[in-house]
Amino acid sequence: MTAPVVFDIEAVPDFEMARRLLAQPDGTADGEIRRMLGERYSRAGEDPATAFLKAPIYRIISIAALYAKRDDGGGPWTVTQIGSRSVGEKNRGGIAARLRQKPSGG
Repeated sequence: MTAPVVFDIEAVPDFEMARRLLAQPDGTADGEIRRMLGERYSRAGEDPATAFLKAPIYRIISIAALYAKRDDGGGPWTVTQIGSRSVGEKNRGGIAARLRQKPSGG
């Protein structure tokens, strides 16, 4: 049997951390920080306003996991469990521990 786990992580820019990185005062608007990050990290020809930021500049807000299985001979995939947690519900360690638990029925 093949039994993959698929993760999806949702993240938003961490403007508090970015302010420290850019040595900007706490009162600097998020939009201004985003503009500065875009100018710093955009590639040649890329619009700084929509440039993907470096991973450390993001804050994880939710994590989701999908557990599935399929017999070795092929056939359709069967979803055995779907779960998600918001970082607001638990700390990141608690979310990761919950996602590591063995899925029910699997």
